[in-house]
Amino acid sequence: MKLALIQEKQNKLYRFHDEDVFYRDEAIEMQREMVEQNVSLIRDAADEGVDIALTSEAINYPGQVRCLPGLSSAELVHSTQDWVCGELSRTARECNMNVVAGILRVGRDGALRNQAVVFNRVGNEVHAYSKVFLAGDENDYMTPGTGFPVWESEFGKIGVGICWDMQFPETCRAYARQGVDLVLAPTWGWEYMYAKARAYENGIFVAAAMAVPEYKDIEGKRAPSQVISPDGTVLAEGPHDRASVVAMEIDDLKACEPYRSFRMNCLDRWESSRLAGDNGWAK
Repeated sequence: MKLALIQEKQNKLYRFHDEDVFYRDEAIEMQREMVEQNVSLIRDAADEGVDIALTSEAINYPGQVRCLPGLSSAELVHSTQDWVCGELSRTARECNMNVVAGILRVGRDGALRNQAVVFNRVGNEVHAYSKVFLAGDENDYMTPGTGFPVWESEFGKIGVGICWDMQFPETCRAYARQGVDLVLAPTWGWEYMYAKARAYENGIFVAAAMAVPEYKDIEGKRAPSQVISPDGTVLAEGPHDRASVVAMEIDDLKACEPYRSFRMNCLDRWESSRLAGDNGWAK
C-alpha cells in the first residue's frame, strides 16, 4: 500500500492571533484556494501511484468566528460543502485512489462537525469520522463525535483521529482494541512528544498529515507530516517550511499484528488483575 500525506501551506484564513476581518466573498475565495491547493497536491500524489492520500485537518476552514462579521462558520461551510465534497470525490475517481480528507461539514441536523471523510477509488463516500475531543473554542460552535468507527479498507482496518484527538491515548487505544492496523491523523498541531508514543504504546502504524502555518515554519515542539511504525520508528517525514507530498510504501499493514497483540494481551492481563484486586489494585 502506498500512502501519501498531503501537507498544505495555509493562507491567512488560518491566522489565529490577528484581528483580520474577512467578509463573505473574500472568505469563500480563500477557502476555495485551500481546497484547490490540496486537490493539486493529491493529483501530484497520483503520479506516484498512491493508494491512499490523507489531507490535513479542515481544508475548507472558513476563518475564525470573530473574523467573520455577521456570519457564522456553519453558514459559510454549508454554502460551499457540496462543491468541496464534489471536488474531492471527482479527484478520488479521476486519480483512482482513496482520499481521506479533513473537512468541516454541516449535517442534516444542522450541526457543524470537524470530520475526516473517505472517498474511495470510484469517488463514493464510504466512511466518515467526527472529531471527538474538540479543542479550545471549537467547543463553542461545533458538535463532537461520539465514537471511533473503523474504516474496513482494502488494505486492512484503518482508524482516524483528528488533531487534538491524538493528544489523548484513549483514541488510538480504542482503535487498537478493534484490531486497527493504521491510524490516520489530519492535523494542524502534530507534536513530537506524543507522535511516537501513540504508535508504540498500541503497536500500530500512525500517519499524520500536518499543515504549514501561513506566518511561520513548523517549529518548536511541532512536527511535520510523519509516518511512524509500530515500534515507534519514524519511517517518513515532511519538510518544515513548505507544502509537499510525503509518499511512502507500507508493504503490509498486518505487520503490526504481533506488536498490537502483545500490547493488548498485556492490557487484558492487567485489567483482569485489577478487577480481581490483585497486586494492590482496588476492585
